[in-house]
Amino acid sequence: MDEEKIIRAIEAIQWDYEEALVPESIHYIQNDDLVMIKNKKSTSVYANKVVRYHRTIHEVKDVIAYFEGSPLSWWVRSSSDSSELEKQLLTLGFQHYDTYRGLAKKANRRRSTYIGLYV
Repeated sequence: MDEEKIIRAIEAIQWDYEEALVPESIHYIQNDDLVMIKNKKSTSVYANKVVRYHRTIHEVKDVIAYFEGSPLSWWVRSSSDSSELEKQLLTLGFQHYDTYRGLAKKANRRRSTYIGLYV
């Protein structure tokens, strides 16, 4: 598993719902370059968030407009590509609130001797 796949696995934890289970109040965009979730019934920055953003700096304001004035959080990767994005968000009134580290471990596929399943 390469680094990009590990990062995407960690990002996926933020949004992992089947279409049929998503309530009407939740709107989302899920693409390779953008994952964002908006809950019209919530003002929580944990419910309204940008999880993945691999677009140009010029599209940041369009993404913010998607949330229609609701409070939101923006999960910025720690990489050299993200420093410009973080600077742009700071100029738009965002504040660094917290830092999270995502950890992942590749699981070895082995047969479980207890129940006969692959783990």
